[in-house]
Amino acid sequence: MLSAMNSALIVINLSSNSLSFIENDIFVREWNVGTGRSGHSTPTGWFKVIEKEACPPYFGSISHPTFITGCAPHNPFGKKVLWFVGHSYGIHGTNQPWLIDNSTTPEDRRISGGCVRNNNADIEWLYERVTPNTPILIEW
Repeated sequence: MLSAMNSALIVINLSSNSLSFIENDIFVREWNVGTGRSGHSTPTGWFKVIEKEACPPYFGSISHPTFITGCAPHNPFGKKVLWFVGHSYGIHGTNQPWLIDNSTTPEDRRISGGCVRNNNADIEWLYERVTPNTPILIEW
């Protein structure tokens, strides 16, 4: 966990569909992510982690309501989520990691309803290193 002396920043680049983690002004890691598909854009700008949630339940969308218990194998959120716009947008895991693996292009990774999908190992790693109020920059 970060101490009060450390500062962290999450940067999501929508053109490359990648997430970078920066700590104390030093680049630490980068990996592929999935972002909003056509008509379901991931918001851009400055945000912050407003809540960390383990085993989040999935409720689907207004047009396709679905309830899936948190941490169920078929839950699209995986086991962790970092909410940054209410409970509408988050950085979370996935139950479909092949959609964002290294065989995909940035365009292939435009797959979500606006959230930022990560491989489960990557979101687990990130979840342990950020706290509420960690800044997030989402840009093209």
